[in-house]
Amino acid sequence: MLWLPPLGLLTILQVSQQALTAVTVAREGEPYRKIRAAVSQTSVTGVVFLLDSPGFVAKHFNLNQADWAHAPRIFLVDFEPDHRIEWACRYHATNWTVAEYDPITRSAVLQGSRTNCAAPTLQPWTESSRNGKFRPSRTRRSAAASVIRHEVHHSIKKTTHAGLVSHSDGDAGSR
Repeated sequence: MLWLPPLGLLTILQVSQQALTAVTVAREGEPYRKIRAAVSQTSVTGVVFLLDSPGFVAKHFNLNQADWAHAPRIFLVDFEPDHRIEWACRYHATNWTVAEYDPITRSAVLQGSRTNCAAPTLQPWTESSRNGKFRPSRTRRSAAASVIRHEVHHSIKKTTHAGLVSHSDGDAGSR
């Protein structure tokens, strides 16, 4: 009988701490849940810019699908509010939306807009003809990356020709 009161007291203390933790976690995740629900509407298409606001850090929230280039929405962090139209045109989107969390009303706020991308724009990604996957376009690749690839390729050739690397199948160029 001596163990019942201390055990009951510890149980009450533990349950109250778990309840407080559950409430805190729910409160911290509320902005993310509200934004996810708001941008999941079928009327939201094109590019969605996620804007930082109190309680919501946009760079910590990636809603893009694995095949984002073919998805109905592309989510970007809104680092350059003055260049939203340019970014929407880069992804060939006629619609774009800014999503932010309002801590006063505790709700997501969406501001939508349309754009007319008449002029050709720089495409940040192009589709590879070999495998259908998207990769950075040649115009966006740096010259330094090309030089590094070239130097690595030639150093492998030199090493292979010098006889320092041996392969059992005799075809050193296939690797």
